[in-house]
Amino acid sequence: MKKKNSKPEKRVFVIMPFGKTPWRDKHQLKSFFETHIKKAIEEVTDLDSGYKVELSDDTFNITDQIIRDLYGAEIVIADLSGEYPNPNVMYELGVRLTLSDKPVILIRENNPKNQKVFDVEGYYTHPFDALDIASCKKLEKRLIKKIKEYETGEETFESPVKKALYGKKILSVSAIDNWNKMRKFCERVEGHWWQRIEEEDDKGPMISISFTTFEPDEVTGELRIRGDTFDDNGKFLGKWNSQAVGIQEDEKTIQYFWKAKLPGRKPGLKSKGFGEFNFEGDDDKFSFGSGEFMNTHITDQLPSWWKSVSLRRITEEEDIRKMQEGNSQEKKDLVRETIRK
Repeated sequence: MKKKNSKPEKRVFVIMPFGKTPWRDKHQLKSFFETHIKKAIEEVTDLDSGYKVELSDDTFNITDQIIRDLYGAEIVIADLSGEYPNPNVMYELGVRLTLSDKPVILIRENNPKNQKVFDVEGYYTHPFDALDIASCKKLEKRLIKKIKEYETGEETFESPVKKALYGKKILSVSAIDNWNKMRKFCERVEGHWWQRIEEEDDKGPMISISFTTFEPDEVTGELRIRGDTFDDNGKFLGKWNSQAVGIQEDEKTIQYFWKAKLPGRKPGLKSKGFGEFNFEGDDDKFSFGSGEFMNTHITDQLPSWWKSVSLRRITEEEDIRKMQEGNSQEKKDLVRETIRK
């Protein structure tokens, strides 16, 4: 039985042929992946991180999710097996090398008819005998060794595509600097927050709370914000999410447009507006913030008004678990407890 790994989890994304190769049919390819790649890596206990190994789709359909997988994975393993490598594999490998400088490990089954792959000729491709258990075990050790070397920095990887772009100055230095600044800022706000909302309308002062998540898009780098909103008694009011986000990195400020559906407040109620968050601190991760947002009801002809908010990062893992996976009573109790602090 696989031991539960409490280490930080990273992802390995595998791109490989599915139908057949000179020495393996569809069943053997699946068995090879499950035994000699997925199981071999996921059950290792002496790596700095735990690794979840996932497999690409078996159709020539480069979806947004596959692009995110290719960009976001800590390691990509590409199986170039075949007299000529599988077109899907080569296409997805090209996407990875274009988007990321994170490591790629190349493997290929031995076959006297193998043709050279000039696109990756400068990178080592580990050969293996797919029908020989000793060779497959050697491959397992090779994969684990490479992951360890990348973890420790003993070995580094540089995408030939990105190297060419930087070397030829196709990308401007200022654009790269701005991109890096934005991604760094996103990393500082990324995570789960309590957003305490204070407002006053014709019924008097009101307080509500939103379980708010900031998450950068892995491909575009754009920051996305979403939240679940509850009243001061823990009743779920509805969900909201950002439509567009702007960042002023030097001022530690986010400006955003949002939309919400709030059936808990009134059936069919929809709202929209814009707002601003200001963050505090010079640490790697922001812990506190404040701001305000303007609320306009789409479905009712009611006046718009401003609401002030305070932000506090959620550091208790159990609280995050309850808000993501807990039942309605758990969420209600936690919200009531939090809003009264």
